[in-house]
Parts: sequence; structure tokens; C-alpha cells
Amino acid sequence: MRNLYGAFLAITLVTLSACGSAPPGQFAEFAKLGTALTDSTPPLLDVAFAEAVSADSIVLSQARTTLVSPEERLDMLEKSSALLRARLAIYADLTRHSRLLRSYFVTLGLLADTSGDSAIGDGAKSIVDQLSVLHPQLENAQVGNSAVADFVKAAAPVAVGAFRSVALQRELEARADAITKELDLQQAVLTAIAEQMRSDIGLRLQKQNRERIEMPFVDPGDLPADWTERRVNSLKTPITLAAIEAAAAASENLRVSFIALSEGGGAGGSLSQLLQDVSTVVSLVETLKKSPQP
Repeated sequence: MRNLYGAFLAITLVTLSACGSAPPGQFAEFAKLGTALTDSTPPLLDVAFAEAVSADSIVLSQARTTLVSPEERLDMLEKSSALLRARLAIYADLTRHSRLLRSYFVTLGLLADTSGDSAIGDGAKSIVDQLSVLHPQLENAQVGNSAVADFVKAAAPVAVGAFRSVALQRELEARADAITKELDLQQAVLTAIAEQMRSDIGLRLQKQNRERIEMPFVDPGDLPADWTERRVNSLKTPITLAAIEAAAAASENLRVSFIALSEGGGAGGSLSQLLQDVSTVVSLVETLKKSPQP
């Protein structure tokens, strides 16, 4: 898969450099990059949830010793599991949101290549209508201690430019503002997840570092043969967090590129940056798939 994606990136980079003066033609490239990014969301959410469960389990195991009765322990476990199920529902909503954006990107690429097709336009409207249903529950979501609304930006109207494709211009005039808000929401949810994930990972690493680095160092006797390697790894940013943060950054650049394209001035620079960002996310996701979960 990595080889195939590498070939795709190489082709896309060549195309971007060749079509900088033709904004409508860049929509197809934007659609490819947006599709690749949204395809990366589900595996990222899987690792985010695994980190959440890992951190919560540490808290439960520590609190368990303070509770005497089986009833109290069971109540604590059930309340904790209910909160995790609520978070899993948020991740499911974000997955649906990402898939709808993916469908819109594909539709946008088709519109850029046609002079007028009402059926494609109707399809785009249906996608945006479905996104609007998901929008409030995602914007009002609470991911652990992080509120998505804290990361949502104030939206400014998009000044849609003139395009050779009448169908594309009609679509952007009708829904560019709405899509800009959805792209910003995608970035806001991922940022909220990254913020909470940083806390979750910190709790897990604190426990691991004490058991695998501090205690062996303090205790008498020889250090484990891999002690230095353990310490090196403990000082690095975990790949799970790096992947989520990269996806949030790429989502923001996706929004910036969409606005630039919609305004008709071309987005060669922002698309080139987006290409690098998406490449980073995809590479990290591929590595995550081969790594053991926390």
C-alpha cells in the first residue's frame, strides 16, 4: 500500500506543479488528497480509543483499592464504561462525518470536470444535508476534558470566484460556506481528541516509566539490557499522538486549500503543503497498523 501511495503522491506533485494556473483542474487533486486524509480517520480513532481505555483502566485500578464493597467497585466500573461508550459514539459520528466529506470531495472533483449536471449537484446537496445533521452533536461533544467547541473557529463567508465549469461555480456558491464549516469542525474534533489523548498517554507513560525505567534504576542490581532503549523511547512523542496531531494539522490545511480554490485564485502552494501533510498522516497510520496497541 505504501508503494502505491508513494506513486500517487509523486503523480499528484507533478500535477500540482503543472496546473497551478488552472484552479478548476486543481479540484480533482484536492479531492484525492481529501479522500486520502479522510480514509486515515478511522484507524486514528481506533488508537485514540485504545489510549482512552488504557488510561481509564489505570485510574480504575488505582481507585479500586480505596473501595471496599463489591457494589461500589461495580458501580465505579459501570460509570466509567458508560463514559467510554459515550466517547466511542463521538468517534463513530466523526467517522460518519469523515466519510461524508470523502463523498463530497469525490463529487467536487466530478463537478469540476463537467459543464453542468443537476444529478451531481443534487448528490452534493444531499451530502451537505447529512453533514448538517451531524454538525451540532459533534460541535457540542465533550472528549474527556476537552470540549470540541473550544477549537471551532469563527467562520467568514467564502468569496466564490468565477470558474469555467458552471456546475462547479453553482455548487460552490450554494455550499462553499457550509463545507468550510464542516472542514473546520473536522479539525476541531481531531484537535480535541489530540488534547485529551495527550493527557491519556501521559498517564499511561507515567505508569510505564515508573515500572520500566525509574524502579529498575533505583533498585539495586544491574540495569536491564534494554534500559537505555526504554529511556530513549520514553522521551519521544508517541506515534499515536503524533498521528492525531498530524491529522488535525492536515485538516486545517484542507480547509485553507478549499477556501483558496473556491475563491478562484489557485491553491498550488497550499495544495503542495497539504500533499506533504497527508503523506505524513498516511505514513504514520501505516506504522500504527504494524505497532501493538497500548
